[in-house]
Amino acid sequence: MPGEQPSTFVLDECSVLAPHPRQPRIDVIRQGAVVVRHGSISWVGAAEDLPDRYRGEEKVDCEGRMVVPGFVDSGTWLLGSAHRGRPDPARIVTAARAGLSSMLAAGVTTVDVRAGGTPDPVLDTILLAAARTVGETGLCQVVVTWMVHPDLSLEEIRSVMGPTASRLASLAMIVDNGIDPLPPRLAAVAPLTPRLLASTKPEADQALSIEFSGTPIALAGSVVTIRPDSLGDRGSARMLVAGDALPALASAYDPHGVSMVGLGWMMLMAMELGELTSEEALWAATRGSALALGDELRGLVRAGAAADLVIVDGESAWDLIRRPGARPWNVMVSGVSMTE
Repeated sequence: MPGEQPSTFVLDECSVLAPHPRQPRIDVIRQGAVVVRHGSISWVGAAEDLPDRYRGEEKVDCEGRMVVPGFVDSGTWLLGSAHRGRPDPARIVTAARAGLSSMLAAGVTTVDVRAGGTPDPVLDTILLAAARTVGETGLCQVVVTWMVHPDLSLEEIRSVMGPTASRLASLAMIVDNGIDPLPPRLAAVAPLTPRLLASTKPEADQALSIEFSGTPIALAGSVVTIRPDSLGDRGSARMLVAGDALPALASAYDPHGVSMVGLGWMMLMAMELGELTSEEALWAATRGSALALGDELRGLVRAGAAADLVIVDGESAWDLIRRPGARPWNVMVSGVSMTE
């Protein structure tokens, strides 16, 4: 079903797997329908309950497939992490766009692109500008995270890199080095939204977006991003959920290292190693990861959400996990089909 879509249409003859907005569970609607209007979801429910005002709109027959939110990859090094000296911006942007295209084909409609993380403000600026350029491709939603080098002082963050990063990124990853007090460092990156890479349980009185390092650091209500390398201890993801943390998944895609494309493989790992259920793994790959990026409109199939949707063979979250490399039948970004 490639090509330009009408402004309003109905996804018909489908199962709808709809993540709960704030709890790691999936609501399933059999014989469902989804109305997409002007790039957003206008209505979701059982096909027999489709409101009369939509019955005359063009219908897309999904032939019994399931509709799920577009995957949200909440942690990639799409630009690479092995830069020596000043990289060629044109080269890394071209390579990153190719990676983004592969991710989109696998059903990833929102990608976090991490950039920076060096003690050199010039190099950080080059990488952030490249990430911003990648985000302007129009392929899918790109969120840029500035990786803040742990040796930068509060003054350097505020006055040297902070103003530049605030123009090129929307999030900032802070490393809890166990030495400098955490709250001032979180506040220093304003107006960027802070994320936290912590090696110990952070002393903070608010829910945070935290990168899981394999140790029990989660605060109840925090969104915890799980990478492949943090699943070494069996049951680690289950421990997070049991502690009332909200799981998110990141592929940690890096052209210089990990080249996992799509989150089906991460869902499989989160289930087999992390001991999440298939529904929790799907929630983590969609709504959980959207929350990790501060995005309230994605990772959902409900009225008012962005129409970033994947239509794929199967009827349950388990069908995604048992065929983690399967290509979707269709991938939509803001209601527009991106599948050739």
